[in-house]
Amino acid sequence: MTWFSVAGLLLLVLAVSFAASGLLAGYLRRRAILDHPNERSSHAVPTPRGGGLAVVAVLTAAWAGTGIGGPGGPAEVLVICAVAAALAALSWLDDLGGLPVLVRLIGQGAAVTVALAVMPGWTPYMGGFLPPALDLVCAGLLWIWFINLFNFMDGIDGIAATETACIGIGIAVVTTAAGLDQRTLLYGLTAAATALGFLYWNWHPARLFLGDVGSVPLGFLLGWLLLSLSARGHWPAALILPLYYLADATITLIRR
Repeated sequence: MTWFSVAGLLLLVLAVSFAASGLLAGYLRRRAILDHPNERSSHAVPTPRGGGLAVVAVLTAAWAGTGIGGPGGPAEVLVICAVAAALAALSWLDDLGGLPVLVRLIGQGAAVTVALAVMPGWTPYMGGFLPPALDLVCAGLLWIWFINLFNFMDGIDGIAATETACIGIGIAVVTTAAGLDQRTLLYGLTAAATALGFLYWNWHPARLFLGDVGSVPLGFLLGWLLLSLSARGHWPAALILPLYYLADATITLIRR
């Protein structure tokens, strides 16, 4: 793709994400699907949650289209998008009525297992510091932890969307500097564009939150991008890009 085509794609993704999120905010409010404030929230009034329905739909469509249209086989990204959609469906049930923690963890574990099984044999993921079997186990556990941290941080205005945009742009910069494939560049940029379209509605005072339906699959998709980067030898970048977010959420959880 030319840079003109890339710019057009990003503007389209941003515009669709913005419009779909706005329409969804009104629907969720009418249906009283709301995030009620608690001690860690930055909002004071019940706010619609479930914006992830738009975000995940837009992002997986962009990734699937990029994978099919780009060089090489699209099988891996199509599986990743399908798994993310399945996680979104499970998480939507959690948004609507609540699911047991064990059910959510089993679903996330199954999603990560499938994803690791279809990823190319670029390992090690952990920079070669661990034996292969332990490296794979640690990658899976860190991925699940990252998914749940994304879910934990969604109740704060703007933070999940901002982090998504920063990680997406960071991956695009690393991909360009390292001379990696164009598809990875586009995955990062479309993730950023989708997040920025949603961020208008999520910025303080938030009028819409991702909900589990958005934060869980979004953490899964970004985790795949970061691990893919790490497996190709760029593990310092894959660690540094989400480190502030990881440290903030992890330290907060430990202190509580």
